[in-house]
Amino acid sequence: MHENINGLKALCSGDLTDLTPFQIRTRFERHLYGVLVECSDETFGEHPTGLTRSHMEQFIQRVEQDNRWAIPTRAWCVSAFDLISDVFERFTQLCDTSNWSDDGQDPRINACRDDIFRLCECVTRKRVDKSRM
Repeated sequence: MHENINGLKALCSGDLTDLTPFQIRTRFERHLYGVLVECSDETFGEHPTGLTRSHMEQFIQRVEQDNRWAIPTRAWCVSAFDLISDVFERFTQLCDTSNWSDDGQDPRINACRDDIFRLCECVTRKRVDKSRM
C-alpha cells in the first residue's frame, strides 16, 4: 500500500510540469483505487468495484450486513471510503469541467491536496494501529 500512498503524496507535492493531464488523472485514479483495494482487501477480503459514491455505498451495505466485522472496523472503513469517494468525485469533476493549466501547477491536485494527505494519514495510522494488535 505504501507504493500507492507515496504515489498520491508525490502527485500532491511533486513537479507535474512534464506530465500530461491524462497522465496526472490516470496516476491519481490508479493510486487512489490501489489504496482502496489494499485497505479493503486487508480488512474484508474483498473490495468495491469502483471509486464512485454508489460503488462505495453498495459495498458498505454489504459489509454492514455482515456481522463478522467489528463495529469500529466497519465505522473506520465507512469513513475512509467516504473520504476516498469525496476526493475522487471532486477531482474528476474538476478535471471534467475546467481547463488544464499550462504551467504545471495543476489546480485539481491543489483543490484536493489537504483531503488527499488526510486520507493518506488516515490509512497509514489505521495500518500502524492494526499492526500493534
